[in-house]
Amino acid sequence: MLRLTIGLPSYANFTEVFFTVQALRIYHDLTSCEILIVDNFGDLELEKFWKAQGRGIVRYEKYTDCTGPAGAKNAVFELARGEMVLCLDSHVLLIPGALKNIPVTDDLIHGPLLYNDMRNYVCDFKPVWRGHMLGIWGDYCTFDKLPKEPFEIWGSGMGCFLAKKSTWLGFPSRYRGFGSEEGIIHEKYRKAGRKVLCLPSLVWVHQFDKPIPYPLHLIDRVRNYLIGYAEIGLDPQPIVDHFGEKLVEEARAMLAKEEKEVPVTSAPIIISSTPPNYEMIQEKFCSNSRSGNIASRMGQRLTKNVMEADPFFKNYGNNLPILDIGCGDAWGLECFKNSGFKNLYGIEIVQSRIDVALKYGFTVYKGMAEDTIKVLLKAGLNAKKFNVFCSHVLENCVNQGKVVENLKKISNIIWIVVCVEPNGTANKSHYSPVKNLDQIANYFDSTWTCLKKEERFNLETEAVIGFVKKTGT
Repeated sequence: MLRLTIGLPSYANFTEVFFTVQALRIYHDLTSCEILIVDNFGDLELEKFWKAQGRGIVRYEKYTDCTGPAGAKNAVFELARGEMVLCLDSHVLLIPGALKNIPVTDDLIHGPLLYNDMRNYVCDFKPVWRGHMLGIWGDYCTFDKLPKEPFEIWGSGMGCFLAKKSTWLGFPSRYRGFGSEEGIIHEKYRKAGRKVLCLPSLVWVHQFDKPIPYPLHLIDRVRNYLIGYAEIGLDPQPIVDHFGEKLVEEARAMLAKEEKEVPVTSAPIIISSTPPNYEMIQEKFCSNSRSGNIASRMGQRLTKNVMEADPFFKNYGNNLPILDIGCGDAWGLECFKNSGFKNLYGIEIVQSRIDVALKYGFTVYKGMAEDTIKVLLKAGLNAKKFNVFCSHVLENCVNQGKVVENLKKISNIIWIVVCVEPNGTANKSHYSPVKNLDQIANYFDSTWTCLKKEERFNLETEAVIGFVKKTGT
């Protein structure tokens, strides 16, 4: 795994991306690093240029499913190949040497901002509402006054921050439009028992006083703050005090309407934070394995082989329900049924596949893999512990890390099947290409035992990995 991914979310700003990337290449040691451009706009010239000029260091990925810097930054972490991820606005420069002391940590890291006068520094945000946002810059200082060691701060601007890919907590998946990042993500880290720190050596320069290319709608910002405050359990009154009751009520009505816009179906419906067009996109890759084609038969055989070859299904699993994440038309659940398992459940996002699963008598709930806990909670199944089977799902998810973290919370036994790309060539049909099984194994700490880890290079490069939770942990 690479030491570091430097990720740049961009939106219709070719020139800014050019100078930020080229400055990184000229002035910094990029050994065991990559530069990842996540294009939230769909700029054909940007794509063409960097695919031609990246030379193995700069990688271009397009992410246009949800417009807004928060979604693009989440995508940076999903697509990153480095252990640590440094996320930069595409109009930020780093001083030489800023990358020398990058720590490996689960905390959220910022650095001092150097103003454009090249003299004054500021190290943190203060929790003050002003100008339609939470957070204002703190007191200035000069270089000689900068602390020598990392220190805790309330927060900072999200134009430059560092976090660990495998433990990134993420911005709320329902965010859209511009704004509402600062303060929310910092409190999220603190509530998880982690720290928000300023690393004095990570000095950055930001281009201020420029037009923002993103669409700017104040209602989006209020909507995002309401979502963020609800997710971390904060009283929303400060939002009302700052924006006013009328705008807040309008945003709440918008959210209520979104919750109600669920298609009519005979399947139990679970409302989830599905990005725009996500169901349509996933339908292209969703398992339609009752069709009998070669790939479908391979998938069925693989599921059957996993069950028969590994005694955990008998030793651990018969008395626990099976949950198939991304179950498609329930061909995997049928394999379990034929092997004697009775408590079978599935989660699927594509309605046409759910309809087939229901036809065959299986219980399938509608929702994204990222929203597994929400799905189970609303279905009244949250108290159960499952054996989880997750086949060809992670590589097609928006937030791979969030999926695995959800699975770990609801299961003591997890089996994951994916397509891997051993040469690192990204399959553009996948949100989160999986290079090797170590990429998945990194999500599991020492409280889990690896049951099986096997790659099979046949018609499709299949990989199987399984984990069981250690007793007493």
